[in-house]
Amino acid sequence: MINSGLMMLIGSYLGRENIWVHGALVECGFELVDLIFLSFDMDVWGIGAVKPEIKNVLIFHHLPGLSLVIPVSIRCINIVY
Repeated sequence: MINSGLMMLIGSYLGRENIWVHGALVECGFELVDLIFLSFDMDVWGIGAVKPEIKNVLIFHHLPGLSLVIPVSIRCINIVY
């Protein structure tokens, strides 16, 4: 989402790890919710279920972000506090 990416950009620009971590965790939440909706074939946008070909691509698109954001955020929180 734009807001979380903007927070990460501002945090990087200002050198404020806590702002970056907040943006990263917000983005992680959005990706987690999207994965849950994809896994249970929920219709998020009211346009019908996602095609299976696209569904697999989206799942593999979200997994690297989720697997990287949490450890990096934990590391940054340890640096800040």
